[in-house]
Amino acid sequence: MRASNVFLGLTAGLLLGLGALPPGEARACGGGVVSEGVDANVSVGAQRVFVSVRKDGTTDIVTQLAVSGTSRFGVLIPLPSAPTLDETPIDTRELDALDAATQVHFFSREEWADDDGESSGCGSSADAGGQEKTFDGSNGAGEGVTASEFVDVGPVTAVVLTADDGASLTAWLQENGFAVATNDQSVIDAYVGEGRHFLAFKRADGAPTGETSVGVHFSLAGDQRGYPLRMARLGAGSEIAITTFVASEYGAAPTAPFATLTLDDLQAVEGETPEGIEASYKEAIRAAVRDRSGKAFVIEGVYGADEALARAPKLDSLAEPGYRLTRLTTIMTASSLDTDVAFTAPAPEVVPTSHELGVAGPTSPQGTKQAFVLFGMLLPALAGLSRRRWR
Repeated sequence: MRASNVFLGLTAGLLLGLGALPPGEARACGGGVVSEGVDANVSVGAQRVFVSVRKDGTTDIVTQLAVSGTSRFGVLIPLPSAPTLDETPIDTRELDALDAATQVHFFSREEWADDDGESSGCGSSADAGGQEKTFDGSNGAGEGVTASEFVDVGPVTAVVLTADDGASLTAWLQENGFAVATNDQSVIDAYVGEGRHFLAFKRADGAPTGETSVGVHFSLAGDQRGYPLRMARLGAGSEIAITTFVASEYGAAPTAPFATLTLDDLQAVEGETPEGIEASYKEAIRAAVRDRSGKAFVIEGVYGADEALARAPKLDSLAEPGYRLTRLTTIMTASSLDTDVAFTAPAPEVVPTSHELGVAGPTSPQGTKQAFVLFGMLLPALAGLSRRRWR
């Protein structure tokens, strides 16, 4: 199945400073995130997106939105086709369970292995019987834009948009409570085209005033394993972190120009506490991505989807039985977000899920086993060479 050229998804920023916006406006961002201490209403929380390719030729996507604060903030997602939006929110504890089931494990030969469930990534079940709405373009917004009705999904409200051109889309967003910076216009222009759609989110009027979080589920036609990194530049800080879970028939990896890395490609991770290990691990990812011209993803594991989603029943219902689930993580600088990425390449045959503290290179149990197998294959040849040399 051939992937399309524009991809779904949201990004998450580790660092993002936003200036105060006028009351009633929501900043339009490609998966923007609010950093600590910044008042805002809608952001991508926990840097997590779940993507599942289905046998019926569709792709299910679940992304997490965090809602807090008193001023407005919005998210704008470019899509290659019309989405079907699920009005029933997904409990974000399901994403927590998936994160815990697929986290990287660090171990030390001398003393301690990190088995406590501390997340290493850069980052009650909802009722599965909710209504879904397919956008058919029947609601006219005028001035070159067609918009669906606003639909509440828990604490956020969503609208599906198409536009004749970027200027018309920006004008509609501004008229409907979103704010788009002038220097972001060229990014929006790049995603407008025939058949292209957008999902825009902002805080729902009746949302709780305190902090909350929601998983938003929608589906698209075709194989849509990817991420709109160019759109992620809108509102991004100096760097952004992305963790994506991909459920597909086989393990998934990024396509060129993005490099595929595993834990064995990282520099040594140090630390004596979970917090210290996490900080060192993030720095190792930064360094590895930086060394690949800012374009790389670390595959942190490939699992059986049934096992990885055992404690996430709604997400499990969106994955095909017997499929694989790949966890991919990166930390990129905002300046490197100039090319969208697809996760349609095959994953490496050996993907470690553990990493020995203080040691770089192939130190996981899987990598060590592979090294011994290779040595066993070479041993007879080395012995033969030795006999010939001593005759």
